[in-house]
Order: sequence, then C-alpha cells, then structure tokens
Amino acid sequence: MFKGKAPLDFWRWGNDQSMVTGFMDLAGLLELAAVNGESPDTWPHGYRMIMVLFSWEGWAQSDGWSQYFEASDEQVTGLCSLYEFVGLPEEAEAISRARRVAGQGGDEADVSAAYGASKHAFSLDLDRLDYLAKWFRDNADFYLYKV
Repeated sequence: MFKGKAPLDFWRWGNDQSMVTGFMDLAGLLELAAVNGESPDTWPHGYRMIMVLFSWEGWAQSDGWSQYFEASDEQVTGLCSLYEFVGLPEEAEAISRARRVAGQGGDEADVSAAYGASKHAFSLDLDRLDYLAKWFRDNADFYLYKV
C-alpha cells in the first residue's frame, strides 16, 4: 500500500498548512496500515518517521498529557531519537523530562511543568508541526523514496 511514495507527493505542491494536514493524515493512514498487518519495515524510512512523529503530535493535541503516562519508555526513547535526528533536540529533552516525571508518579500538572521547564523555538505545537512538515519536504528525496 505505501511502497514507494505517498499519493500525489502532496509535500511538493501544497502550502505550509496543507503540508501539515497532509502529513498528519498520512501518519494516520500509516498507523492503520501497520495495524492491518503491513510491515513498516518495507516502507522508506521517512514513512516510519512520519508515522511516529506526527502520530505523537496528534496524540498530544487530542489527549493532552495522557501520552506521557501511556507510552512505554521504549516508545519515548525512539520518539526522542527521531526528534533529535530531525534537528529538534530541545523537544526531545522536554519530552524525555516530562516522561521521567510521569514515570515517577507525577500528575498532569507536574508533567506539564516538566515539559515547559525550558522553552525553545519550537515549543508551540503549530511551530513544531510546520518545522516537521518542512523538514520532510526538504528531505523527501532521500527519506520518502528510498527503502
């Protein structure tokens, strides 16, 4: 289903908002494909990255701080590695710090405080989503077309 490239290469012709929407939608389609038995290992690496990063962002927008309590340490470690890889190490640190607090029994207020302890250029989700969409657009040839 997702071998090769995403339908219509939406990242090449859309404006910033349509790119963000496109990547968020693509993440959901990729999650659905994985749940239905398709192996993400057969996709170009960028698709696996999109599934993890944009799904996390969507989870954060819809469920607030719950993902810090529900995600496993392994999931958060992998997620943080991806944020570092795409050039957002401050976001990786904020997520890691918030997850540590959640794992130590903190409540949502504690997790929120830990996440917000250090503001960075992409602390706001819309700025971060825009950054991620542009990163994948700018790196599409390498990460979205090669398995």
